[in-house]
Amino acid sequence: MTELAETASSSTTDALVERLFGAVIDTLEVGCVHLGGRLGFYRALAEGDATPGDLATRTGCAERYVREWLEQQAVAGFLTVDAPDADPWPAARLGRAPPSPVPSRT
Repeated sequence: MTELAETASSSTTDALVERLFGAVIDTLEVGCVHLGGRLGFYRALAEGDATPGDLATRTGCAERYVREWLEQQAVAGFLTVDAPDADPWPAARLGRAPPSPVPSRT
């Protein structure tokens, strides 16, 4: 009986840890989306595909940080990239925003 209780307790603990870990990841992703909006990354990507250097130039940010942000956004599935299997992010790799679900106002 003790072994069964330990297994159930372990399973419950594992489920809670998994749920909390997922919540932390989700929170960090929301923070990165906010950061991308504040720094103008999404607006700059809406103008066209960009390498980290291109995006850094368009937004006035350091290329190193832009590259990290692009990689996080690609891993999270918010942006698409060419050569997704390339590791690490080469300077010539292009990031692109997915098509907007909101029609543009012209």
